Parts: sequence; C-alpha cells; structure tokens
Amino acid sequence: MKKFRYAAILIAFVICIDIFSPNISQAATSYRVYNSLTKYYTAADAKLGRSPKGTLAPGNYYVFRIYDGMYNLTKTAGSPGAWINPSKNKKPTSTTSTKTTTKTTSTGSKLNLSALKTGSRFYLPAKVTTHINAIDAKKGVNAKGTYAAGYYYVFRIYDGMYNITKVKGSAGAWVNLSKVGQKTTTPTTTSSTVDTKVQNVLNKYSKLPIKVYYYNLATKKTASLRANTAVYGASVPKIVLVAYTQDLVQRGILSWSKPLRYTSAIYKHPESYAWGGSGTIQYENYKNKSYTLAEVMRRVIDNSDNLGANMLLHYVGYRDKADFDKFVKKVYGASKYSRTMTAKQVTLVTKYVYSQKQTKAISYMDKTDYDGTKLDVVPVNVYQKIGEWWPRYNHSTGIVKASKPYVITILSDQIENYKFKEVARAIYNAVK
Repeated sequence: MKKFRYAAILIAFVICIDIFSPNISQAATSYRVYNSLTKYYTAADAKLGRSPKGTLAPGNYYVFRIYDGMYNLTKTAGSPGAWINPSKNKKPTSTTSTKTTTKTTSTGSKLNLSALKTGSRFYLPAKVTTHINAIDAKKGVNAKGTYAAGYYYVFRIYDGMYNITKVKGSAGAWVNLSKVGQKTTTPTTTSSTVDTKVQNVLNKYSKLPIKVYYYNLATKKTASLRANTAVYGASVPKIVLVAYTQDLVQRGILSWSKPLRYTSAIYKHPESYAWGGSGTIQYENYKNKSYTLAEVMRRVIDNSDNLGANMLLHYVGYRDKADFDKFVKKVYGASKYSRTMTAKQVTLVTKYVYSQKQTKAISYMDKTDYDGTKLDVVPVNVYQKIGEWWPRYNHSTGIVKASKPYVITILSDQIENYKFKEVARAIYNAVK
C-alpha cells in the first residue's frame, strides 16, 4: 500500500513539474486540431508517444503551455489540459465533401456573396488576405497571412466580413471576400525624401504581415511599409521608458545612482507588465534589496526585464505623469505612453535615443541577451531593443551602423525568425 502511495505521489510530482515548470513557455492563443490526437499526461510522454491517456477530438482549443515542442491544449483558456504532439496534427489536403446536404456555390471566377450563408461550402477563385478579426478584415489592416484558391466553408459572417475555414464547423480566419479578384498595387513614390532602394525591398516583402519604418541618419531619407498601423509592441515600447529616463538624468531631475526598491505598486498602472515573463530581477531577492537607476535600465535593455520596466514606469514615468505625457508628445506625437505603437513612432523614439547626450542606453543596446537575432544579423554593429510575445508578435527596433547609419523598426505578426533575418539583411544590403 505504501509503495502504491509513493508511486502515486511521484506521478503527481512529475505531472506538476511538467505543467507548471517556469521554463515552459506560455502562449494564450487558439489552436485548431484537425484529426483525433492521442493525449498524454506529460510533455515527455507526448514526445516519446508513451502512456497515452485517451484521445483529443478535432476542434478549436487554447494553448495552455508549450514545452520541448509539445503542446498542452485546453478548452478553457488559462487552465491546463492534455499534452499532445503537434507533429501528429495533420491539416487535411482536401476538403471534398461526400455529403449531398451541403450547398456549394459556383466555381466561377466571381463570388455570389448573397448566396453565402453560415455553413455554406463555396469555391474561392483567388488568393485572399486573412485577418485575426472582422474589424481588421474590413479595414484591410494587420494581415496575418493568405488563403489560397480552393473550397472553403463559411464559419461566421459579421459586418460583411466572412470567417472561412477548410474544416466545417471550426473557426478559420476573417477575410474580405468583396476584395477577391481585385488587383492590388504596391505603393510607389518618387519623392526625393524616400530611399528608393530600401523602399523597393519593402515592396518586395509587402505580403508579409510586417510594419516597417526606416530612417537613414546620413541622408535623412525614409522608407516604410504600413508604418502607421498600431500594434501591441510587447517589449519594444520599453525604449520609451529608456529615452525618458535619460532625458530626466540629462535635465538633472534624476541621477544614475538613485536607488529604486521593489513595491507592489509597480503593477498598478495600466501600462504595467504582468509579473514574470522576460528578465532576471524576478529570480533574485528583489524584495529585500535596492537597485540603482542605471542598473534597472541596463536590465531593461540587456535582459528586456519586465519587472525593471515596471520600476521605470512607476518611479520615472509616473513621477510626473504630465511631464511624461509631454515628452511622449514631443518625441513621437502620441498623447500618452502606451504599449501599442506604430513602427514609425518606435523609430522616432530610437532615433531620439541615438541623439541624446546621455549614452548609457546606446552602450547597453550594443550587447544584450539577444545579440545575433532579429536585426543583429548583419556584418556591422547593431544597437537593438527587441520585443516578442510568442506566438503573436515578433518585433525589434535598432540603429544599424552601416556606411550610412540608419534606424529601423520591424513590427510583425510573429513571422518566423529566419524570415525576420532575411528582411533585415535585405534592407542592409540595399544600404551598404
């Protein structure tokens, strides 16, 4: 009996480690299961295909955690579910229906939108841009990808926009079907203020879900792609806190040696980051020690420290909120600080940091935990501040010390890192 009890305790302990380990990345996003999947108690079992606990039916789930390539899926957001191996989730290559009860619209080149109802099966005659929600689809902003021509089902209709899917009864992506078949043109300009070489590169990547703003410090020329579309910036907006901190030091209002101590009040502001996430301070005895202003800012840049960013927000940003808002307005034109920003706004802040008399920020941006990633993949020095919230966002802003130095911000709807690097290198090659 004791042996059985010990074995049960050991199994529960392993499961708790597997589910609640701090090394496991979290992802509050939806995930579609296309076919029945074997489910497991732990990520290790899922990876090895051992000790199954049953099957997971096709449908939409939330990702509770990801570990070692395995997914913990749940029907209730924020609650643990079962572990599966995503490599076993096979997206169907054909959706030809054998049922005679599903009405299929014409396969011609034009869509009869009036005939489309929830549950309708229809033929999409041309590629269409996909979006997270109906509002984005209607405005044509924040594209997440494309759907190829083929047969689809209508999952939902809202405000003239359609959520279409390959799997009947499962949510897909929002699209504007009224745009199907319309030719799109890539923005071009002959303005003398535009860096045409860089603009041509951005035009080449215009189908990627990226927002870019480029400013050449030597020529004053710019290039852009959806640069005025605001997105959640993850850790990139911390560059605003860094810029304002240096501004106050330069004005003599603060000193680099000023001690900052942890207080739970740092989490009370609407722009505060939640506890945890990136950073190193959270793993120290932070409640019983103080940090200098310089050290906190270094952690925010080098480690993208969330706790440190909250300390800057509380002790620096909210020290005089009216003055902070005035600074924000002056530097990048927003009415107040927010973690939602445009690529152009972020570039303007990074450019401002580069021009400041205080140089600690630039020296810290030179060597960070993220060297060799994002923008820092070219053969010259790059000073960058990254921001990532997997699997939704992948961002970076920085100064690239090319023969003609430039400031660049790329905000993306989580394009893969290899693609991010490809864009960064292409821009550099157009400038060098």
